[in-house]
Amino acid sequence: MKLDIRNLHRDLGYLYIGLIIALSISGILQNHRDYWKPEKYTVDTKHVSVLLPQDEKELTDDFAKKLRESFGRQR
Repeated sequence: MKLDIRNLHRDLGYLYIGLIIALSISGILQNHRDYWKPEKYTVDTKHVSVLLPQDEKELTDDFAKKLRESFGRQR
C-alpha cells in the first residue's frame, strides 16, 4: 500500500476531528454534570462585594491574604 502525503493528511484530519468531537462532548458533560445527577453534586454560590484600594501599590500579597481570611477561606 502506497502512503502518500495526501492520504496521511486526510487520515490525520479524521483522527483530529474525532478527538475534537469526543473532547467537546466530554467537556459539555463535565460542565453540566449537576443537571444529570443532581443528587450527587451540590453547588453553593455567594455574592460578594470587595472595595479595592485606589492605589495599585496597596494591592499586594498581604492584601490578598487578608481578603481571603475575611471570607473565611483557607488556602
